[in-house]
Amino acid sequence: MGRILIIGPTPPPYHGVSVATEMILNSNLQRKFKIIHLDTADRRDLSNIGKIDFTNIYLAFEHFLKFIWLCIREKPEIVYIPISQTTLGYLRDCLFLVPAKIFHKKVIVHLHGGYFRKFYEGSSKLMKNLIEWTLKEVKRAIVLGESLRYIFQGLVPDERIVVVPNGVDEKLFEKTNLTIDTKSKNHIKVLFLGNLIKSKGFFDVIKAIPKVIRRYSNVKFIFAGKFPNNYREQNEVFRYIEQNKLDSVVKFMEVVPGEKKIKLLLFSDVFIFPSYNEGHPFVILEAMAAGLPIITTDVGAIRETVIDKENGFIIEKNNPKQIAEKIITLIKNPELRKKMGEKSRQRFLKYYTKDKFIENLSNVFREVFEMAKN
Repeated sequence: MGRILIIGPTPPPYHGVSVATEMILNSNLQRKFKIIHLDTADRRDLSNIGKIDFTNIYLAFEHFLKFIWLCIREKPEIVYIPISQTTLGYLRDCLFLVPAKIFHKKVIVHLHGGYFRKFYEGSSKLMKNLIEWTLKEVKRAIVLGESLRYIFQGLVPDERIVVVPNGVDEKLFEKTNLTIDTKSKNHIKVLFLGNLIKSKGFFDVIKAIPKVIRRYSNVKFIFAGKFPNNYREQNEVFRYIEQNKLDSVVKFMEVVPGEKKIKLLLFSDVFIFPSYNEGHPFVILEAMAAGLPIITTDVGAIRETVIDKENGFIIEKNNPKQIAEKIITLIKNPELRKKMGEKSRQRFLKYYTKDKFIENLSNVFREVFEMAKN
């Protein structure tokens, strides 16, 4: 049985990489391969990611020593590393990439975002050289969509770049069809899930609300997520809400995990996520699993997931006017809303389930083991 060392954090906190790592560890991959896990989680707040402080330095050193020990004790043939898209993050990744290279391990890197190429091109010459050297001999570089293959071109041979879209556990949403008719008949609920920051398009949704409620008063906007540790931005939002008298149509919630999140999705009518930079966001897949029409932007692999005018609308970044127009379109057309939601559910079941994700990842592992035999 092939031995694979999986490097990556598990929740909490919840973010794309930690969710994917947990999914891998709780899958049937355990029956196909000998899975060894090095948990790199920092259990503190998400705001600590990418920062230098004593705890992060200590954790990096601790994880490096554990990695060396696992390589010596467990002798994995494959090392799987979800890589970062920032200078500090990638330097931390090099604590695994460099020794794996020295130990002659077969390395698989998995990119969970869509920003790596810009990060690479904007790096110093020294950093570029480090990235090129550490990626040159990886056996597979995983991206989240066909449109993201370009990210590793010139850094990794084309034949070693593979696509593995994210997936969500469909069993969590099995009651979707039973609950679809229990949505409130009195209000249309527009849901945003994610960090409440400008780069997620959160402010753009807020600015779209006045135009929507001038046409329809029976709309509720629900924002579930965490504000950054930036009180100026937070105050700016609440000042805008107060000035435009939006208190009665806006509801804020903390991060909603597990069943609470599923229930929130199932009882919503429209999902909005106009982010400025993404890879293949889990929240969109979760909204599709819940049978919702999606309003989102053309970033990362989203266009491959949300087909414009089929299971949602693709809009421009930083465009509250378009957000308002698409929400109004879905409010005044209940049949369109229902049809798009059904298409979302169908596309999810066909392409983006947890089983599909694990199957695709298993195939990548098998390919690399086959390379070793040959």
